[in-house]
Amino acid sequence: MTRSSRSGPSSARSLHRALDALGAAPITDPQARPHGPHVGDEPTLLGVLLAKAELDAAVRADPNQDPPEGLIELINGYRAVVTPDGLRDTWLRLIALRLVRTAVEMTMCDDTDDLSEATADASLAAANLANACRLRRHLPADITALDAALDAALRSADQFCRDVMRTLNAIHLSEDRESLFDREERRTRSKVSPASRHKPPGVKRDRPPQAKESVLSALAKSELYDVASRLQIPGRSGMNREQLIRAISKKVTQEDG
Repeated sequence: MTRSSRSGPSSARSLHRALDALGAAPITDPQARPHGPHVGDEPTLLGVLLAKAELDAAVRADPNQDPPEGLIELINGYRAVVTPDGLRDTWLRLIALRLVRTAVEMTMCDDTDDLSEATADASLAAANLANACRLRRHLPADITALDAALDAALRSADQFCRDVMRTLNAIHLSEDRESLFDREERRTRSKVSPASRHKPPGVKRDRPPQAKESVLSALAKSELYDVASRLQIPGRSGMNREQLIRAISKKVTQEDG
């Protein structure tokens, strides 16, 4: 399959015609726009065309196929138009732009969480690295821009690590709040006489407050704040580390009772 040698950006009318042929053309108000798309509509129409292409690609080029024939053909078709040879600057700009779009889209939902933020940060780090690859070809002229791109990549990567660690902490803490104290409780029980371990039916065995605080004292302040947030402890933002430990221990003791 060969492609047309025509180059240059497409006009709003040609983009609208292409979208119309694909059944994805935006419907315009005939009174407000009796003559169809205007000059300046190109970015919006390109966005619609891009969405249509990617939605079709998600159906026809399934990376879960084995072998992934659709995906390979998709990449080959893309590379027939955009290749590193002779267009390396444009190629790297497109990669960076695609990654920035991913970062923006990951944070557009109302229900974003730490993993969504981590995905966005990883995409921004990769985008800045792609930009650094492009800028490195023009040294020493672009040394300042290269430094800025690498610094931005490092900051995004650092934020990515923080987001992932928050998620890991939340997962381990939310599996079962009781698990924070199980190990210390077992150790404490081993020091208590067998007779004192038993109570009449219906009477709850209390967990020693010092056992709770001993486990909590091993957590960093950020982890303690995450626990306090999950327990909805009021005033937690103004608490120091010791106050957080006491408040969490008190809250869990109340819920145990």
